[in-house]
Amino acid sequence: MVQIMTDTVAQLTEKVALEHGIKIVPAATIYCDGKTFIDGVDITSTEAYELLAQNPKQFNTAAMPQHYITEILKQVGAREKEIFYITLSSKISVVHDVVVMASQEAMGKVTGLTIRVFDSLSASGGEGLIALAAAKAAAKGLDFHEIAEVAFKARQEAECLFVFETLADTYRSGRIPRIGARAADVLGVKPLCRIHQDGKVHAAGLARSRAKGIQRMLDMTRERVGEKPINVIIGHTASPEAAEDLKTQVENEFNCRDIFVSEFSPVMGYATGPGILGISSCPDFDIPV
Repeated sequence: MVQIMTDTVAQLTEKVALEHGIKIVPAATIYCDGKTFIDGVDITSTEAYELLAQNPKQFNTAAMPQHYITEILKQVGAREKEIFYITLSSKISVVHDVVVMASQEAMGKVTGLTIRVFDSLSASGGEGLIALAAAKAAAKGLDFHEIAEVAFKARQEAECLFVFETLADTYRSGRIPRIGARAADVLGVKPLCRIHQDGKVHAAGLARSRAKGIQRMLDMTRERVGEKPINVIIGHTASPEAAEDLKTQVENEFNCRDIFVSEFSPVMGYATGPGILGISSCPDFDIPV
């Protein structure tokens, strides 16, 4: 069976990953107050957000080095000779390029190993839903080409929507100027963002409150999926209760085949700040046997 792999940004919980046989690889190294941590290995997202709140000026992240990814691929390749690796969008991170280089190196060192790196053109739960679709295809015994077709279809359908609680920290990513972030907070608006198909983060509107922002996300999801059965990942940064409330709301309003809550990776949370909520969804579709 083809081994499905993805990174920690995909928001797949340990339980979900184990259930579907997905290997999760750290996406980033976290630096804070002179200490180094590996995302998902020796620090959880919750712990990372606690450090960010305590030491915002000392907190930073960077993509995992190539040699680290290469070693993981070699270890997996010693057991499984076919790997389908789904990455964070190449349009917003260097993670994809690092994995491509690491896979080439690993294939040169492990006899008979074949690795297909698939750009999710998404992030957070969108990336995770693509990985889940690929894992379901692999579990049915589909080959590389067939799994790629399933992943491509999921990539075309998956969408990520986010509503920000504050823009005070977003200038760190370089995507929003400091003056713009401060102005938005002064005005009290809650910006919405969207990732869909092209792998880039797009503005999706403004809301006067988080509640109105959530309603706009629900409306946008409904416009896209209608009554279709969908799979959903609810994402959040340091807002577990709000995320559970949103999960309940989505369950009540949509035909959910599968839905769960997961905290955003610190790779995203560092750039977005606390309090962000997201709905990632993908229509459920039949996978051929």
